[in-house]
Amino acid sequence: MDIITSGRNLDVTPELRLHIENRLRKLADEYPKLTTVRIVLAIERSWHVAEAHLNGKHLTLKARARTPDMYTSIDTIADKLEIQLRRHVERLREHRAKRAASPGADVEQTGRTEDEFEEEEISEEFLDVAET
Repeated sequence: MDIITSGRNLDVTPELRLHIENRLRKLADEYPKLTTVRIVLAIERSWHVAEAHLNGKHLTLKARARTPDMYTSIDTIADKLEIQLRRHVERLREHRAKRAASPGADVEQTGRTEDEFEEEEISEEFLDVAET
């Protein structure tokens, strides 16, 4: 995963870059389909602001934090991204579980499988041919 760090009217120190990489590498290890993270750091009046844009396969997440300390802002956006990512993965799991369960629902309602329906259609076709 590529981590792009920039600052608005702020020089990003190597310590800040290292802290950002350490916090966000955990996300990359847990979710391998992530491609890039763009972090923008800024100081607005007495607030330290951190914004993040996370991109992955069919995924875009955004987070913003504003605290009196830059390291706390970075930790907050990392936590927010992790929560959003967990929620996204959970939604995918639920969706896949519903899709996997839906073909079995037809068998429960009728008591017959798809193969039995096909056999019935085939046998009807042979009867039509024999009658003529």
